[in-house]
Amino acid sequence: MTVSGLEWGFLVEKYSGVGVATGTFVNRNHLAGYLVMTLAAGMGLLLSRLEVGSLGKGRVFLRSALSFILGGKFLLRLSLVMMVIGLVLTRSRMGNLVFFVALISAGAVYVFSSRKLVPYKAALLLISVALIDLLIVGRWFGIDEVAQRLINTTAATESRDEVATLSMGIVQDYFWTGSGAGTFYTAFPHYSDARLLGDFFNHAHNDYLELAGDLGMPAFILLAVFLLLTLKEGIGLQGPLRSSWEKGVGFSAVMVVAWSLGHSLADFNLYIPANALTFMAVLALPWSVKAFEKSRKN
Repeated sequence: MTVSGLEWGFLVEKYSGVGVATGTFVNRNHLAGYLVMTLAAGMGLLLSRLEVGSLGKGRVFLRSALSFILGGKFLLRLSLVMMVIGLVLTRSRMGNLVFFVALISAGAVYVFSSRKLVPYKAALLLISVALIDLLIVGRWFGIDEVAQRLINTTAATESRDEVATLSMGIVQDYFWTGSGAGTFYTAFPHYSDARLLGDFFNHAHNDYLELAGDLGMPAFILLAVFLLLTLKEGIGLQGPLRSSWEKGVGFSAVMVVAWSLGHSLADFNLYIPANALTFMAVLALPWSVKAFEKSRKN
């Protein structure tokens, strides 16, 4: 729809986000965030299905290649490519930038944690997603437009930095208890100034500041500790003695945590129900593995 110009939502012609991919969201940045999380889960699933082995020669190589093309792994890889195309078509600056940063970060953790037991296929997969999808798919579907948006971003064209600066007043005044969950849109007008005259903001476009202002710093610190503990569990699942499916779960968790740390600086994905639920579902995966291991030992 985005490429053809025939853009419709639920049997209604689009009136918001025309010219970019928004999916079932109104804001393209939220589709970008959702796609990064599903890409992280899909990458983890694909990594969990890769076998350790050599490339082989002759018939062995041909048999392996045909098995990959005709099997479920190829369909999964094709689905990941389609999601990358959707991510690029959102033209979301932070969404696309954080995707590659999170992918490279999670890939580095995967390689170094696994040490010498990293399958060559896993390395090829990570390189292909980072390079082929960026250079080939991105070139066809408009990565240059995303880059141009990044170049054209200035303080004069963006008001998010001003909103973030003013939102710090809420954090300071409601340091211990917060102004109340989901109350940013009622609290912020008291801290706005002439620079934002006539503008209405229902979110801070910064999850760090909004969560701290809504819930208070003690609750915010608890959430941060949980996120860091999940990151630790995700890294631990990618050790050299772990199975391929455990490493896949760990990779997904690390990539999603890396995404949240970056994208939360410039948007409010964690205040979108679909994204928040998906985020928590992926974060629950390494803890589920830990609970499964504990029950198996008992």
